[in-house]
Amino acid sequence: MRDDGGGPGEIRLHPGLSASHCDRVLIRRETEGDAEVIRAIATAAFAPARPPGQIPPEATLIDELRAGPAWLPTLSLVAVTPAGETIGQRRRQRAHARRPGRG
Repeated sequence: MRDDGGGPGEIRLHPGLSASHCDRVLIRRETEGDAEVIRAIATAAFAPARPPGQIPPEATLIDELRAGPAWLPTLSLVAVTPAGETIGQRRRQRAHARRPGRG
């Protein structure tokens, strides 16, 4: 990811070649410094379905989940290329399931 000269605070994912299934990537735990790039990846993934300039709710949902008590930081992972570009994120959080009718 790099800043392609968008507006203030705007980050755009650069066009061009991306990691493919045969490229090596490092999977590591998310750090505090990853939040902005994760938000940018989610925005880029869901923005095509939104009007220009609108931040998709999926992008802010990750921040909301991260701030909640169900967040499991040890299970929030990022994929990074050998060049240091973050290209993906995977997370897990706590959830509770109840049988119908058992409140």
